[in-house]
Amino acid sequence: MTKKIKFLLDGLILIAFVLLVCYVANRSGFTVFNGDGYSHATKMKFVSDFWPNINWVYFWGNGIPVFMWYGFMPMLPMVLFYKIFNSAALSINAMNILTFVMIAGGIYGIVYEVTKSRLAALLAAFMCIPSPGLWYRILVGTSTRTFGDGFTILTLWMLIRFFRQEKEKVASRMTWFGLALAAGMAFQAHFFTVLITGLFVGMVVLFVADSWGERIKVLFITFLPAFLLAAYFLLPYLLTGDLTKASSQSGFYTADPINLKLLFYSPPGVKIVGGGFLPFYIPMMFLLTVLTFKKEKFWQTLFVKKVFLAYLALFVFFMLYGTAIFFGLPGTWYNIGFVPDEVFEFLSFIVPVIIAIGLWIVAEGKFFRIVVLES
Repeated sequence: MTKKIKFLLDGLILIAFVLLVCYVANRSGFTVFNGDGYSHATKMKFVSDFWPNINWVYFWGNGIPVFMWYGFMPMLPMVLFYKIFNSAALSINAMNILTFVMIAGGIYGIVYEVTKSRLAALLAAFMCIPSPGLWYRILVGTSTRTFGDGFTILTLWMLIRFFRQEKEKVASRMTWFGLALAAGMAFQAHFFTVLITGLFVGMVVLFVADSWGERIKVLFITFLPAFLLAAYFLLPYLLTGDLTKASSQSGFYTADPINLKLLFYSPPGVKIVGGGFLPFYIPMMFLLTVLTFKKEKFWQTLFVKKVFLAYLALFVFFMLYGTAIFFGLPGTWYNIGFVPDEVFEFLSFIVPVIIAIGLWIVAEGKFFRIVVLES
């Protein structure tokens, strides 16, 4: 079986798994119209009816600029699905499925670039997609922002692939193009997606690059084209005065810290704030991290070690963000657009990668040998 056929098989497996998880989740009571879902459905219908005259809507007074402070890019696939299904509910569901396929593919790609193991890559994707912390974002209606997070994961895949090719002296312009394009798409989705993408990319670059010169170069070739692609959205957002500044300030909202119990158990249906994790994720991550540190092979494989440590640092950062209130940080310092409970989504992107890479290292790349899935 050729490598292309193997990857095609894995892609079909991931799509089938995403469809299965989405079906089970919807049967468990998830609906598309919660929280921000109504707003997105309204904008979707507006764009569909008045395209291309979609920059101004006369809903209040003399009207408002619809997309000056909210990314327009995620509306494009949503409107396309609306044209196909003529149903807001089906369109948002289709958008969610597309988002999860992107996330699954990105997680698969990240782990494969590090381990060269298709089975480890599939394991990481299988653990990520059912995570209650990820599904909570769908439950509260933030489908467009989660779509942007899908591009954040694809950006990380391209970034790690870029580093691996640089170290193997087989650098590819197509990989750089994919990196810049994915980052640019993430930057166009939502202002907080810009911040999250910057955080993930910055942490990986900090740990994986060999020198400050390389760090600066990689950040430049990633973020400059991404910013230029998204400038039509970001510049008006940043420069249009008091309304945007007021809408982005903290102080009017008091956040609560994350529920630590959710790190180890999320009730069926995950219809609670944050979503959390399935019971075995965090204990398995800690166990495999300890075992990984005891493996001599881990300290000898510099690229694997650097990526693994970068993901551990990301885990620590988000845990500190989610629990800082316990240590005295005022709850009013949090922005309502990025509350502590949201860390469960980003931990859902981090923990499966640590588990899959850790298991591959501990088992020395030979776990669960299945002929059809051998790398």
